Amino acid sequence: LSGGRLLWILWIIFMGVRACANFSPTTENGKPFIPETLPPSLTLNALQATLPGHKDAVEAVAVSSDGELVASSGRDAKIRIWLRKDKKLISTLDGHDFNVTAIAFAPTPTIGGYGLASGSTDKSLALWRLGSSQMNKLSPLDGSAINTIAFSRNGRLLATGSFDARVRLWDVDSGTLLREFTDHRMGIVAVAFSEDGKTLASGSGDGMIKLREVSTGKTIRTLRIDAAANPSERSLSGEAPPITALAFSPDLNLIAAGRYNKTLKLLDGKTGEVKKTLSFGQNIPLSLVFSATGGVLASGHSDGQVLRWSVAGGFVLQDLKASNEAINSIALSPDGEYLVSGGMDKEVRIWKTQTTFGGALPVAPPPPPKPISTPRFQ
Repeated sequence: LSGGRLLWILWIIFMGVRACANFSPTTENGKPFIPETLPPSLTLNALQATLPGHKDAVEAVAVSSDGELVASSGRDAKIRIWLRKDKKLISTLDGHDFNVTAIAFAPTPTIGGYGLASGSTDKSLALWRLGSSQMNKLSPLDGSAINTIAFSRNGRLLATGSFDARVRLWDVDSGTLLREFTDHRMGIVAVAFSEDGKTLASGSGDGMIKLREVSTGKTIRTLRIDAAANPSERSLSGEAPPITALAFSPDLNLIAAGRYNKTLKLLDGKTGEVKKTLSFGQNIPLSLVFSATGGVLASGHSDGQVLRWSVAGGFVLQDLKASNEAINSIALSPDGEYLVSGGMDKEVRIWKTQTTFGGALPVAPPPPPKPISTPRFQ
């Protein structure tokens, strides 16, 4: 090659390399594109601890308000409480006869010193004093297995939802049943209090959401989120697929709903209108929880997958293969630094939360980037 021709070839190579270095593929709206799939190396160090001990499937997990304690309950009728940092089992609570399906830490210790509540398929509600095995067991005159429980922000009230479609409101310190609501038609999937404690929300398997005034018991609003189901999602009888998981944002302005047909949607808490449909794969959402700020939603699925979502963006922040079996329950720490999962494999796991690639993980792949143009030379 002549010296001049060689220089031209080197110049072309240099310009191509510089163009590639400066190139950043974008989505349709001009934002940087980041691949959907997480490289395995990015989540290998997410697992912080595995907490064994349950003899059967784990049904519920919870994190204390200070983030120091982790509680788990299961089909072995046991409740286990762990120190998160030391991964040390500090208490095993034995007071239920059957499967313990729901547990919740009180935001602050109550006047009576109760710090944990649990509900069971034995139809009982139990209040526990942390640091001891002292228990106050509450049982309604009639009822059914308890599926979900929630404390009010001040810890004085406790709401329970049962498989018999009843919602009950309890005074924690006295153990008194204050109110009972029987206007749902299917089993209760989730209950939650508003941040100010003035509103109680409940949701049932048929997609009915009720918001009530705590002080009076008056129904403020009734939503039917199954009305938002597409015709293609409905059965031959016209009914929407059953709700498998529900969660309310802390301000009750958003509802997350997972269905048996493997869909997950974010809905307006005032109108029931679908705000976002989250795409995640071919598995059933079994557990949902919002972060303390409401900015993140975590979902646990029937195939052992756990996802953390950006509520505003609708994209995946973190994808964990938490188990090879179904995830029955997940919980987020108040500071959002870690996540706890439990499920059919009898294990409780603590995960470090990570926002991979700055949190920009688009679910739908963008169109291919435009080809890079390189200088043309005669």
